[in-house]
Amino acid sequence: FDSEDTLLVVENAEFGVPGVSVFDIADSRTERDGSDLYETQTFPLLLDGSLLTENEYTVMVKAVLAYIPAEADDPGDPSWYGTATGDPRLFYTPWEAVPLRVNIPPEVTDLQTNGEVSPERLLSSDPVEFGFLISDPDGPSLQYRIQVGDYEGGSFSPIWDTEWVSSANDSGSVQISGVSYQGPLVAGLRYLWRARAQNPGLDVGNWSQVASFRRNAAPAVSSLKVDGFEALFGNIPRVAFSAPVVDWTYSSDEAPQQYFELYYRQENWVAEEVIKGEGETSSVTLPSFDQDRRVFLRLVVSDGLEETEVEATVLTSLPPRVTRLLTESLENPTSLSTATPAFSWSLSDAENLSQRAFRVQVASDPDFNDLVWDTGQITSNNTFVTYGTTASPVVGPDALTHGVYFVRVAVSNGTTWSELEDCVLAFFAINAQPAAPTLVSPVAGRYAGPITVAWTPASPADSDATDTITYVVEITETKSRDVGWRRLVGPLPAGQTSYVIGADDLPSGEDYGVRVVASDGITPSDPATSPAFAVENHAPVSPVFSSPASGQVAARFVRAEWIEADPVDVDGDAVNYKVEISSNASSSDVVWRLAGTLGAGITSLLIDVSEEDDGTDFQLRITAVDQHGKEGTPSLSPKFEVNNAVTVSDTLVFAGETYLSTSDGRLLRMRESGWQVVKDWSDDGDLDTFEVFSSEGGIIEVADGVLIFRSPPGETALLREE
Repeated sequence: FDSEDTLLVVENAEFGVPGVSVFDIADSRTERDGSDLYETQTFPLLLDGSLLTENEYTVMVKAVLAYIPAEADDPGDPSWYGTATGDPRLFYTPWEAVPLRVNIPPEVTDLQTNGEVSPERLLSSDPVEFGFLISDPDGPSLQYRIQVGDYEGGSFSPIWDTEWVSSANDSGSVQISGVSYQGPLVAGLRYLWRARAQNPGLDVGNWSQVASFRRNAAPAVSSLKVDGFEALFGNIPRVAFSAPVVDWTYSSDEAPQQYFELYYRQENWVAEEVIKGEGETSSVTLPSFDQDRRVFLRLVVSDGLEETEVEATVLTSLPPRVTRLLTESLENPTSLSTATPAFSWSLSDAENLSQRAFRVQVASDPDFNDLVWDTGQITSNNTFVTYGTTASPVVGPDALTHGVYFVRVAVSNGTTWSELEDCVLAFFAINAQPAAPTLVSPVAGRYAGPITVAWTPASPADSDATDTITYVVEITETKSRDVGWRRLVGPLPAGQTSYVIGADDLPSGEDYGVRVVASDGITPSDPATSPAFAVENHAPVSPVFSSPASGQVAARFVRAEWIEADPVDVDGDAVNYKVEISSNASSSDVVWRLAGTLGAGITSLLIDVSEEDDGTDFQLRITAVDQHGKEGTPSLSPKFEVNNAVTVSDTLVFAGETYLSTSDGRLLRMRESGWQVVKDWSDDGDLDTFEVFSSEGGIIEVADGVLIFRSPPGETALLREE
């Protein structure tokens, strides 16, 4: 029974359940035709009360059989068919009892993605799999449903839905695992998901709490050039054999390059060599190679979580080759409006020969599998051509529409053709540049707290209606020179028009600037740039005391220790610690005296309290002060006591000699001339010193025939014997 239904059918009113109505079954008359009678009746009746899922109920049913008097001409005419008055004789069946329990709706909990609760970064190569626990105490059958999406307008907006899936188990605690996500997935974005369960035909459980996951955007190498020539996308450029320079472009939306490994091998070498580096370095110089050899490169970069590997091959020689390829006199333009662009190129020849012929290809993919134009070999010394203008092209030209295209050129010096695959790869896009947003904040001034970057999108943001606009926020600490721009956040969705920089996310500086750039995935807009602004100096963070302990008794000295913050100063300023002591910490007019000034990195100080009056109201205070004199919030130690009076804590006679320990932590033994220190507790055995403990006394005992002095707990100070 559904938990919202209320159904109980009984005939005997004495069997009624409090709060639940009792009904008589409606009359259903069937005449017997001489054969055995079997009949099924269904009576849906709603009760006035409600049934509870934690209770069990019983349905009781009985039937009334009426035997009709026989007709006069009935040869059998059995008199017992009817009563004396001619009425039907009634016979009752026994009561039949059937147990009833209201279904409990299933509940979904313990949502996990790839075995984790809302993982922050999943490996980009891992599939996304969901798992959860369904509590379904009573079945009778079970289905579940998963949705992935986000919150839009205050409600969950799904982008992927499994619809209802039947479970192999029907009741109890049902663990669902390994449900693969088949929807759209953009690395670096956070996705939300939820699940629910139902007993089909009875109850649909509530949606679970929302869980989340994000797949790591694996690092990428979008370009690898040797001596300025692109070596990816199937290119095998010819490069100088003497110390060629390898440069690459690393990209990641989440983390900078942490390290790289560049492996190289000439084709006649047996083993690879490797150059390794840390940080964001992206340029190395290789050793010299033989001429006219293939050199194999393998670059591995890491963002700290994942590695990405690209491979390339170069040839060490300089036959005729294209060294620069422009579209409409621009290098890789992304916002052309013409459908018939002009291409131009520069070439280099080892023997300084001139170009005698060329061939141009245009394709819609970087592998040139889908050619839209191929001029074929054209005898000409021209180093330029306009799309579609050759008399009899091998392929095309097809009309160019909105999108990205790739172009390459082969040239001949009259003797040898360069390979198309060796050409520097160029690309262009027929695309409208997105309109730049309008920056609203920040404005010029000084900021000491959070900084809101806000902008107003242009309308329309992009004249290509099918393009999707995103935003990137960039920041620099050298706004006046318009250099040093780096990505702060992005890409952000088109609907987001602000981003808050945390109060402690930026070190102090006088020349900050931010800018917002819109992009349609092909072309960036012009940046919307803020005026220069300053970030105020931040106060350093004061340490936290780890000792003395509350109520600790100090004799002669007290040892202060503290734990430093990380970082001590977000601005990177030099910081000192000012330690003070007070003997009237509970007073309304506390008097603090300087106990010492120490540099950052020092975490303890021994303070002489031998001249202090004994008391129970002592306290320490420590304050971080940066090089500009800005103080952090002071930290206070627990209150402690000072008691410089020395008393005997313990005595013991061992091996004919008398030993005693004192309240200040010393172990003494009796000599003819008086008491002396038994053991030097200092680090230097040549000094007449002994260890003094700030807590009371020590214990003397004998174990296995050896005298043992157990020093008291607490911090220690080293004093010279008087």
